[in-house]
Formats: sequence, C-alpha cells, structure tokens
Amino acid sequence: MTFICSVCGGEHSELPALALFRPDHWLSFSPEQQLEGELTSDWCMTPDGHYFVRCSLLLPIDGAPDRTFAFGVWSSLSEDNFKHYVLAFNDKGQSKLGNMFGWLSNELPGDFAGSLHLKCQVWPQDDRQRPLIELEPTDHPLARAQREGISFEYAQRLAHEHGAI
Repeated sequence: MTFICSVCGGEHSELPALALFRPDHWLSFSPEQQLEGELTSDWCMTPDGHYFVRCSLLLPIDGAPDRTFAFGVWSSLSEDNFKHYVLAFNDKGQSKLGNMFGWLSNELPGDFAGSLHLKCQVWPQDDRQRPLIELEPTDHPLARAQREGISFEYAQRLAHEHGAI
C-alpha cells in the first residue's frame, strides 16, 4: 500500500495524520479572551472553565490490521479528570489513569460532518503518547468508520482533500 504524494512527488507507505490544533470551542473567544485561558499543544483550559486534551482518533485500514488513518483531535474532560491527566502528564505510565469520558471537540469535515460533541472515551497512553479516543458506537459515519474500518483509497482521498498529501 503505497502512494505518490501530490506535494513532494515521492512515494510513501504511511499516511499523514490530519491534525486540528485547537478544540473548536477555543475559537469562540476573542484573542483578548484567549489570554485568560491556556492553549498548549497538549491541553486547553478555556476562559469559561472548559477543559480539553489533544488525542488521536484512529480509523483502521481495511485489510491491513497494523495500519490506521489518524485524526489529531481534541476531547473535553471533566475538571477532575483534566487535573489528573495534567498531573500525570510526564509519567511514563499514564495508561494507569484508565479511560475517561469526554466529548469529541472538533467538527471534522466532509463525510464526517456532525462529529462535534460525539460521546467518547479518552484512553491515556504510556510514554507520553497522545491519548486515544474511542467513540461511542452510534450510526454516525465517523463512529462506524472507527468500528468497521476504511479502505486505503478512502484514507488517501481524505488526506488529499484536506491538504495532508
């Protein structure tokens, strides 16, 4: 499973992740208001008291059990879970925190429209890897794609349509 990159012209076997760099809620604040919160590459606290962590949402690739297509997205967390997560951030064994309830906090484009506020579980990972998101099993196209997988060709199309390749 290789493809030719439309940007560099090179042949690649790994698909890039599509990353969203902030939770959608952050964008509802003016630059002045944002100064009252905190946004890092790993977590966000908004001026109105909402808490978010950056995560990976993986979609399995059909016929390739060891390959996934990744979205870098954000999930909300309760204040308590957020505090536990941040306190354990530099701990190599973050998975011991266990899963935490959240809401997917980005609207994904195209076929996955309506993804904002899907229920999910956030699974912290060891060795400072981004937490994984497991969506609640619903009929939403993104939840189905996470459960059932997508074709490599569809993953290429997603990456291409959103400027990743």
